[in-house]
Amino acid sequence: MISGVAQVQVLGAQKYAVHVQMDPHALASRQVGINEMKTSLKNWNVNLPTGAIIGSAARLTCKPAGS
Repeated sequence: MISGVAQVQVLGAQKYAVHVQMDPHALASRQVGINEMKTSLKNWNVNLPTGAIIGSAARLTCKPAGS
């Protein structure tokens, strides 16, 4: 809390998402299950820093929430 600040609004926030379309026939022909795809996507999807705030005394790295 900051003295004199009554309210703060954060606008334009967006949750990051990965959308994947899988072809069940192509997966089956390669003997890959949907659970394996899910695990692979979870392990290889990385949340990277999205920028920085640079001040006279410090530099802060901004990163997605939850990372």
